[in-house]
Amino acid sequence: MVFSAVAGAKTVATVVRGVGAGADKPASFVSHYLGVAVDEDPRFEKIDVSLRVGDYAETRSGRALEVALEQVEKGRAAYELLELEPAVEFLNTALNKYERHAAAITDLSRVTDVLMLLGASQVLRGEDKIGAKWLAQAIAISPGIEPDPHIFNADMRQVFVDASHRLEARPKGSLSISSTPSYASVFIDGKFAGVTPMAVNDVVEGRHFLRVVKDGYCAWGQVVDVVGDADASQSARLKPATRFDEFDNWADKALNDVRDKDRGDRAGSAVAKLGELLDVDNLLLSEVRLDGDRIELIVALVDVHDNRLLMVAADKLSYDQSPDAYRDEILTLFEIKFSEVRLQKGNEEGPPGDGPGPVDTSNVQPSGVCWGMPCAQFKTYVLGIGAGGGGVLTLLGMLFDYLALTDHNEFLETPQTSSNSSSLESAGRTKAIVGDVLVGVGMAVAIASVGYYLFWNPSPDQTVAFDRDEGGWSVSFVPLEGGAAFSAMLEF
Repeated sequence: MVFSAVAGAKTVATVVRGVGAGADKPASFVSHYLGVAVDEDPRFEKIDVSLRVGDYAETRSGRALEVALEQVEKGRAAYELLELEPAVEFLNTALNKYERHAAAITDLSRVTDVLMLLGASQVLRGEDKIGAKWLAQAIAISPGIEPDPHIFNADMRQVFVDASHRLEARPKGSLSISSTPSYASVFIDGKFAGVTPMAVNDVVEGRHFLRVVKDGYCAWGQVVDVVGDADASQSARLKPATRFDEFDNWADKALNDVRDKDRGDRAGSAVAKLGELLDVDNLLLSEVRLDGDRIELIVALVDVHDNRLLMVAADKLSYDQSPDAYRDEILTLFEIKFSEVRLQKGNEEGPPGDGPGPVDTSNVQPSGVCWGMPCAQFKTYVLGIGAGGGGVLTLLGMLFDYLALTDHNEFLETPQTSSNSSSLESAGRTKAIVGDVLVGVGMAVAIASVGYYLFWNPSPDQTVAFDRDEGGWSVSFVPLEGGAAFSAMLEF
């Protein structure tokens, strides 16, 4: 990216709304990845909307986590003095606080540090089995973790390796998550996993930190036990933040204020009210709606102090994109459209950048277009036409082979001196050749179209940033208050 010189990072809050039926789930993906784009941009400091509208539960958790950090330092100091019993006590206290306040934990390295230190302490006490249990928990949360050579001697590292091998040999489990309200972002061990309701397969056996968040609501968290060859389920009931109604009201009005406006236009009073409520320099407002099998995305960056639109951008995405494709497309859009926006100080007068410029959304083309249609839809057409056409060719070839066999049988029953004998032999040979060619071509076309459908995963603008390791099928049953949620999923 190319960035203009700015005096310090500007605070910014992302506010995304789905408009119309079916738009809420893609809006949640857009909200998450817009937040990722802001996080990766050094000009901005992303603000947690829920904290600004009164998530007092997380404020209390913050104090508890500070106490936990103090306990960790005490445990580490005791370990270095080989005072192992108080070390284990301090570390257990810290771990208990982390688990009780899972909703507030975004950096799981704190937890894995405690688990590794607990494991080392227990092994030094001669309790290898208990130590291996803590080490396995650390590996389950962070599979790539390595023991600190300053803490783990050779024997202790062997206990770690053995625990890792045993855990790797255990069968994987699955985890189903739902929420009220739906379409909340799910983080498992600090990593974004998707949007509720959802199911995750191939989860390493052990205890995992589950966090569910949605703008305007208090974060929800829980430590979940996952057992191999079993499905664990959790239902998160999110509580509205203290000033949720006020936030929700001004957010809707702010989006109405900037709708159909262009770069350099005044934003409106609702934007000023929302910016004041969230106490930010900039707002990144986005509206997501469905248009057939496409998602229309409008994003506006607003200077709250100047009450003016710094940039407006639009894009269209395929509705059935993978989460990875959302990420790739949104980060690319943000980089192209917002990287050269000139951020202003305070209440500077005049339009930003090179001046106002209308954004024409009428000619916005979907990024993932193949032969005039979304690539995902094109894939389906190729499968239908290829498999169908290949099947027809195969059947036609089999018919010619049958006719060739009939001619051959008639040839065998016809005297060699008959004038029909040579013509039957020639016709049968020709039909057999045509039949074999049609069968071969038909099967090749059918197999190629199926392989094309299964293994070609088009990316909206560029190669998908990271590979997915998911696949297979799953069925989940999640008990809810007053009923239950049942879902089945098949992924390629």
